[in-house]
Amino acid sequence: TYWTLLFLGNDQLTGSIQWIAALASGLSVWGIARLIGYSRRQSAFSTLIYLSFPLILLQSTTVQTDLVTTAFFVVASYFLLLGLKTQNNLYLTLFTISAGIGIGTKKSFFLLLLVFGITILMVTAQYGKRILKKTPYLIASSILATIFFGSYLYIINWQHYSSTIEAGGYIEQVLYAPDTSRHSVLPRLKLETSSRFNIHETGVRPLSIEDITEELLYNIPRLLYQSLDVSGLPRPLSGYAHKAKALVASTLVDFIGFEEIQGTTQTAPGHEFYFLDKPANTEDEAWYGPLSALLLFPAVLFGFTQGVKEKNYLKTIPLLSFLVFLPLEIILRPGWDPYQGRYFAPVIALSAPLLGNIFHAKKAKKTDWIISFFAIMLATVTMLYNPAKPTLGKFADEFHIWDNDRVFIQTIQRSKERDLYYMIEKNVPEQSTLGYYIPFYFLNYPLFGEGFTRTLQPIVAPKNVSDAQWLERNHVDFLLLPEKNNYPLPPSDYKLIKSLPEWRLYQHTFE
Repeated sequence: TYWTLLFLGNDQLTGSIQWIAALASGLSVWGIARLIGYSRRQSAFSTLIYLSFPLILLQSTTVQTDLVTTAFFVVASYFLLLGLKTQNNLYLTLFTISAGIGIGTKKSFFLLLLVFGITILMVTAQYGKRILKKTPYLIASSILATIFFGSYLYIINWQHYSSTIEAGGYIEQVLYAPDTSRHSVLPRLKLETSSRFNIHETGVRPLSIEDITEELLYNIPRLLYQSLDVSGLPRPLSGYAHKAKALVASTLVDFIGFEEIQGTTQTAPGHEFYFLDKPANTEDEAWYGPLSALLLFPAVLFGFTQGVKEKNYLKTIPLLSFLVFLPLEIILRPGWDPYQGRYFAPVIALSAPLLGNIFHAKKAKKTDWIISFFAIMLATVTMLYNPAKPTLGKFADEFHIWDNDRVFIQTIQRSKERDLYYMIEKNVPEQSTLGYYIPFYFLNYPLFGEGFTRTLQPIVAPKNVSDAQWLERNHVDFLLLPEKNNYPLPPSDYKLIKSLPEWRLYQHTFE
């Protein structure tokens, strides 16, 4: 993504990375479907239905990394299946390269390594013990691929933070600086950190059996409830469908006496779970739409039973993978929140080939046309009525994206910070260096300007705000600081030129 910015000097192709990843994952869905035994028509149907799922479509328009992770995983799965089936070292090498890059893309990829283990076991059950002869080659090439293709960011993390994954000391420095104002930072800390995480220590305290049991007891039903998704349905149908779903779920939990599932038990700090809370149709909260519940879930269950009955054990991999991935995803997260649908994209992609069971292999029937029409409708509504990037409907009417400027569009979901970015645009010239001291999470991207002509200098150590020599060495022309009386003040040659209720903007002057 950054390479597109570097070479083009603009952000017009930043979204292309996830879009290409969506296409790559779709091609792999096709390939896996063919390996399992479906016809070309059935494989194409599986691929197109997968690409019509709301979360896949919405993620393909972002610069997040979930579809990139999914693409490397499902490409690796395809080459693993093909390599083991044909005993071809070239395909197995492509598997290890894809998996190695995946490990270097996002640490959630480590959970998917167990899915590869399940795949190897099921392929062995399918084709016999000859498959295990490739184990030494797989182990050696996997280690080499991870070192050469997946270790870069972990080395960088170690270089800067003395840790490959956890960066407790750095996080503590950012969240708790300056020490004299901890009371003003702690509320934000509570929104991001689970009770079992302690930033004063390295790592996470071990979970007890009781903790794990309670997390699974509360959060498996919550995620399954979310997976019965109405994303993509047009208004007001989506609202009615969600209310009906909430009514059924509420009645059921009342009947079995599990009313506590609604509330804050085992949720991520700052979040509450209620059946009536409807997720937004955005890349952060959407799931996989009605077709996932109506078609994909039954296809996975049917594929498993069919695979066992016909001894086509490749069809059992999706369900077994889901049963392994689901509890691990729950245990390793700090509780339920509405943003977890995207983490299941790799397992959804691995399951999508089984949709071939639904489509007729030789000639399309009436049901095939109905499903296809429904998928096209859901995809259209999903893309055009995304409140995060509205092009039609009430959100587009409200935000007027067609005739508003760049800052306005960038802050559709961050309207409280809009005045800040306008202040920077009007008062900080191009080619200048803007230093900013922000002791918590902050969207700095708009500060670069449309042509990326400003240089940004984040200030992590609070002492540097008042260090004239440090500021001079880093050529800081302007300073953006929070409006807090007990926060560090800049040197006297930085004059206050603008202020907002929560921000101050200083300019370096030469006396």
